[in-house]
Amino acid sequence: MGRRLSTTLLAVPCVVISLAAHADPQMLGVIQTASSVPLHCTSDGCAAELTSICLHEQRPTPTTGYPYSPHNPDALQVTGVRHDGRVVDLGAAGILKFAAARGFTTVKVRVPGPVIAKLGLASLSVYVANPLTLVPEKSVHTDTPLSEADIELGAGPMRVTATGIVDHDTDTMHASQVLARMIDVLPKGDKASTDLRAGVWNSAAAPPCRKGLGCWPDSREDLL
Repeated sequence: MGRRLSTTLLAVPCVVISLAAHADPQMLGVIQTASSVPLHCTSDGCAAELTSICLHEQRPTPTTGYPYSPHNPDALQVTGVRHDGRVVDLGAAGILKFAAARGFTTVKVRVPGPVIAKLGLASLSVYVANPLTLVPEKSVHTDTPLSEADIELGAGPMRVTATGIVDHDTDTMHASQVLARMIDVLPKGDKASTDLRAGVWNSAAAPPCRKGLGCWPDSREDLL
C-alpha cells in the first residue's frame, strides 16, 4: 500500500525548482481523509499533519512553516468536544491555521491555544470531506506574486486533475492518513521504542471509532 501511495503521489509532476529569487510558492491540494483526524493538543494549541500535493509545478516548493489559507474552507468539517463532553460542530474559517510542513507533501493544520481556551474545548478533529485547495499567503518580499489567474488555474483545472489522481482513490486516502497519523504520534527527533512503534502501526492500521473524534486513538498512551 505504501509503494502504491508513493507511486500515485509521484504521478503529480512537482519538482523543486526556482522560479525567482522571491516568488510565491506553489498552491497545494490537501488529500481527502477517510475519516476525522484528531489534533494533538499541548499548551500551545492543537495540531496534526495532512498529506498534500502541489498544484503549481512551475513555482517554488514552500519552505517549512510557510503560511497558507484555505481557498474553499467549506471542504473541511471541524468537530470539537468540550470539557463537559458536549460535541460541537465548528466552522473552519477563523479557527484553523495551515502551514507547509515538509515541502509540498505535507501541511500542518493548527488551532492556537487561545482559541481552544475560548471555545472551552478538550479535544477536536478535522475531516477533509472534499478536495481542499490551499493558497499561499501573500508576502511583501515576493517579486513574483500569485495572480488571480494563477489561483483560478490552481483551484480549477489543476485541482480537478489532482482530484482524479488521488482524492477518488480510497486506498490512497487511507494510506496517506495512516502515514500522517504515525508521523503525528511518533516522537520528533528521538527514537521510538519497539512497543510504541508496534502500537502506532496496529492502532493506525485498524483504529477504533470514537464519537466526535474519528477512528483514531486520542493520545500516545492509548497506543500502548
